[in-house]
Amino acid sequence: MYAILAFLWFKTLNKGNFNRLQSAVIVIVISLYGALMEYAQILVIGRSFEWEDMVSNTIGAILGIVIASKKRTSVK
Repeated sequence: MYAILAFLWFKTLNKGNFNRLQSAVIVIVISLYGALMEYAQILVIGRSFEWEDMVSNTIGAILGIVIASKKRTSVK
């Protein structure tokens, strides 16, 4: 889910151009969102906070950016 979110956000902001600063901001914001979702799970009975999920969310965001920056769209 986080990879898809990062991919779409990157494609929206970067019209085919790779920008490291924007990419870093996207990963940071999505990672913070993931951390907030993990924290919110503490409030739900039967759910718990997991560091591994936060790491997975961040890796997903990074992969989304990598895939979006490598994917080229051809218009014919």
